[in-house]
Amino acid sequence: MPATIPSRRGATSPAQRAATLAVVGLMLLFVAWFSAYSIRLHEAQLTHKSDLGQMDQAIWNTAHGRFLQETKIDRASTRLTDHVEPIFLPVSLVLWLWDDVRALLVLQAALLAAGAWPIYLFARGRLAALLPAGAAAWGGATFAAAYLLAPALQAAAVSEFHALPLAAPFIATALWAVDKRRWGWFALAAALVAMTQEGAALLTVTLGLYAAARGLLPRRGAARRLPGLAAGAAVALFGLAWFYIATFVIVPRFAAEAYAIGQTPYAARYGALGDSFADVVIALITRPLTVLRIAAEPLRAGYLVGLLLPVAGLALLGPEVLLLSLPLLLANLLSSYPLQYSGELHYSAALIPFFAAAGAAGAARLLRWLTRLRLSAHWGGAGLFGLVILCALGYQVAEGFTPMGREFRLAGWPRVTEHERLLARFAAQIPADAALSTTPALHPHLSHRQRIYVFPVIADAGYVLVDVSGTTDQHPVDVRNTLEGLLSSGEFGVLDAADGYLLLQRGLASRDIPAAFYDFMRPAAQPEHMLDAPFGERLALVGYDVVDNPKWRLTRLRLRTR
Repeated sequence: MPATIPSRRGATSPAQRAATLAVVGLMLLFVAWFSAYSIRLHEAQLTHKSDLGQMDQAIWNTAHGRFLQETKIDRASTRLTDHVEPIFLPVSLVLWLWDDVRALLVLQAALLAAGAWPIYLFARGRLAALLPAGAAAWGGATFAAAYLLAPALQAAAVSEFHALPLAAPFIATALWAVDKRRWGWFALAAALVAMTQEGAALLTVTLGLYAAARGLLPRRGAARRLPGLAAGAAVALFGLAWFYIATFVIVPRFAAEAYAIGQTPYAARYGALGDSFADVVIALITRPLTVLRIAAEPLRAGYLVGLLLPVAGLALLGPEVLLLSLPLLLANLLSSYPLQYSGELHYSAALIPFFAAAGAAGAARLLRWLTRLRLSAHWGGAGLFGLVILCALGYQVAEGFTPMGREFRLAGWPRVTEHERLLARFAAQIPADAALSTTPALHPHLSHRQRIYVFPVIADAGYVLVDVSGTTDQHPVDVRNTLEGLLSSGEFGVLDAADGYLLLQRGLASRDIPAAFYDFMRPAAQPEHMLDAPFGERLALVGYDVVDNPKWRLTRLRLRTR
């Protein structure tokens, strides 16, 4: 074997140390960039009630003893109507350290980055028997980099905050622990995977089956096989039991109250295969041609290619690891909701550790074949790792969210204007314990409270804060009518207003909206295309702007009036 044996236990070469430092450096860069980027998106009011606001409120309530409580329409409810996410209990502890929604964005970036370390250890371990220690370490660093460069992982970091992506580091840890036969670490990591979301419990099942199978591999003495078999079987049974309880007992119990349905509301996303979880499972077995036809649609096939590209397709040579992702992969691939198989948002982040680890397993298998053909595994490894880096960087440029990536180049660094900064003035006037009704883009800035409604729902809100120049989920005429109705009823009065923000307080007498409220209608810049088209004596169209969205291939007109 070409592997170099250290001269003493625990000794490392300069190449190993350099590879380790490279991985740590990449992880820190990931955390720094995506923390800053996601916080900037939030400060630019590009986050919303769905999903940062509602997640933050549930976690904040959990930190204050109200487990997963959130406001749904006009009443106190629970996130258990949609998902079972016990991981939010330990996550809520971060708000004790920093009582700010931005803490969740930093935590999410840190946990996503943390998955690179067990991927590094997993890949290094798989390559260690085939390459010198330094080369194996750099091979591990290659797959850790591919993990961090995967656009589907990065998409979760810039898509507000969700529970499922938090499974990524635990999945990677479980895979490493199985290889190293660290059964205690494996059981803990696999259990945490199940705690992120009820559907992820099926990944715990596949991880348990994998551990049991690995535990049966030939070792010296039957006693050496028993711990792996026992740990794998126990974890698989736990995952299956938890999936059943969460999906068929807990969610239906609360969904029946909130939605008047007796199952998870997300079963409706698989209409082509059935309208219940049981129907979908039966269709997977009895209608394989239908399943293949759906999976082969161009956008879905492209989704699969996008998952494989960061590891240069080598994951296909590690099917024993890749197949462990099947529950989540099929859930995304066969969904009728396009964003699940777009590679964007948060849906695919938990798949990336499987693909990265399968890529490392595939590389090790290919190098083993080269050795049997009496070819140089060392030079073969250098070529493979170079190919992986080339593919990972190329796909990052094509679809990624770092400064070199297309998604960032299209959107640019989010602009925070004086309008967004003005929100702090209004937020400071709303007591922390007051019930509030607000518009979707303002919701996550104000969601650290027990009751918060999405305007126009008022319920028992003592304050109403709207930004008529932003996202309101209502037609502008309906927004105006609702606000005029609140003022004319005498129930609310104007506390403050400026640049499109209007803050009402229950019981105030003032009905006059100050002139500063209309500042948002007085843009400093001239329209791109000038016009002079009067509509009666009170309104004139003075120009318009053409606003292109190249990402979604949409063009809209922004009209300017006086």
